[in-house]
Amino acid sequence: MRNTFAALTIVASFSACSASFSDEDIKDAQASIRDQFSKSSDVSVEEVQLIRESPRKLTGFVRLKIKGVDPLADMDPDTRKFFNLKLKDHPDTEVTKTCTDTMGDDRRTIWRCE
Repeated sequence: MRNTFAALTIVASFSACSASFSDEDIKDAQASIRDQFSKSSDVSVEEVQLIRESPRKLTGFVRLKIKGVDPLADMDPDTRKFFNLKLKDHPDTEVTKTCTDTMGDDRRTIWRCE
């Protein structure tokens, strides 16, 4: 009986100390992804979703909207005028990237979106 109690205590202690994503960790990871992709003025982040695939791995996606740019926008304005070229509005492009976030034994995380 005494050995069984010791084994249960060790298992319970190990489970309490093992690294896993909390709900707050997931929110922080989503915010980090959003912040990183929002650094570009030509990109807006529409949505970030992450779910637990396992205690130490999150999977999900980030949906981005990339501002449409006319290829003639970089051309010298006088050249455009000479050739009677007009700038046009181009639609924004939506891009979805798959994301993962993994946690090590030390609770450090690394996320990647591809």
